Amino acid sequence: MKPVNRKILIQLIIVLIAATVTAQESEHPPLPENTKKAIAVYKRNPNEANKENLLKIMNENYDAIIQTKKDKLEERIRDRNKNVNRWLKAVTSGDMPPFMKLNTENHKGDERQVIAKAIEAYRKNPSAKNEDKIKEALEAYYDVFLEEQVKHIKETEDSREMRMAASLERFTSDRFRPGIKGAASNVKQEESLAEIICNYISIGAEIVPVNPEARVRERGYNAAINAAQAEYLKNPTLENRNKLRAEIAAAFHNTYDVRIEEFNKAQSKGLNGGRALLSKISEDDFLESQFADLTEQRNLYGRIDRMITFGSNTVVMWQPRLKIESEELAKLIMENKTAPSSKNKQLTEAKFNEIYTKMLALHSDHLKDVKDKLEIMIDKTLIELAD
Repeated sequence: MKPVNRKILIQLIIVLIAATVTAQESEHPPLPENTKKAIAVYKRNPNEANKENLLKIMNENYDAIIQTKKDKLEERIRDRNKNVNRWLKAVTSGDMPPFMKLNTENHKGDERQVIAKAIEAYRKNPSAKNEDKIKEALEAYYDVFLEEQVKHIKETEDSREMRMAASLERFTSDRFRPGIKGAASNVKQEESLAEIICNYISIGAEIVPVNPEARVRERGYNAAINAAQAEYLKNPTLENRNKLRAEIAAAFHNTYDVRIEEFNKAQSKGLNGGRALLSKISEDDFLESQFADLTEQRNLYGRIDRMITFGSNTVVMWQPRLKIESEELAKLIMENKTAPSSKNKQLTEAKFNEIYTKMLALHSDHLKDVKDKLEIMIDKTLIELAD
């Protein structure tokens, strides 16, 4: 895998600090609706006025992103002691701070090593002195990421012009097709429960507030592919085309490796890995968010990830697997909600377990099949971006 940039890693850590809920967020958040609508307006009538309007909306959204980062930073500075104490409580309770569980290239960074050694010493001798050492290490770690976040915000502000130019070129290109909210999908929510289970399996069978590593990959590969595409379109030589293909291939191969790694985690947990999802799958808001995550249009890297995870981009025309079983599970969930009983609960759990077991096997076969199709997927994406 490509090494993760330290500054980007620090950016994602700030998301984890506030992670106190169990709602699962999308790995690949879609474009803002106002941006997609402005792109659609430009596509229908590609004049300078509509182009300027698109750029204006993009800048407004960029301003909002920067302001959100600043607000988050102020919040984290204010909550420094509270968050450090929460981390410390997790350690003294036998758990680990969330950032220590990240599976990134620099998971053995200096700050983490200090924390890991302090935790190891505490595990051997849970004294007040060793607890203080853990707290000192956590505070030092927290202060480092705060400093890095300040730098990251400045870099985000300084790179505005470059990012806006690259994004505007991509959005106004004939090759870009935005997805507008409300586009008809041929799939109903109750038909997709098996695929929602598959999505859960594909990210390691764990519900987390946000998958920061996916955001890091997304930003990095989108930027690299967009830059290579822009260079090729400006100077369409064979060399530049090969460079574009190399960036696309890197994204596909890295994402495939990640999905294999995450699936292996899910597989090692077996049926027990599904318990967290089983406890959430009867919640309407949760199901709606998961269905939206499957069917909303994604950016380029999000589509690459979807192609590897599901074999296709799960938007509009899409055939989910185990539709009949999904509908049966949806019916049982509804019956258990309207007439809760131990029998209905057992039937729901049994059907869920049946689907979960089948999806573990199906996804294993799917990933093996995808491995043989990666080069075809890469060439198809190259054609979409270059021809």
